[in-house]
Amino acid sequence: TTGKLNQAKDLIKKGQLDEAITLVDEVLKASPKNTEANALAKKWKADKAKINVQLDKFRSFLNQNKFDEAEKELLVAQYL
Repeated sequence: TTGKLNQAKDLIKKGQLDEAITLVDEVLKASPKNTEANALAKKWKADKAKINVQLDKFRSFLNQNKFDEAEKELLVAQYL
């Protein structure tokens, strides 16, 4: 459990959010009351949702050929 959590944290440092979420979910299946895993899962899933919102805005502006606005939304997503 601790090993998988540490591995998930390492994945986050490498920018591999989806893979980290998968690992933390595995930890929660084995130990549903693990407070650290629950907190990380909640935070990372919220982060992923925010990133997806920004990417949707980016795509929308891009499809409208509003490149300056698209770039701004992409930069916001990059820093989440």
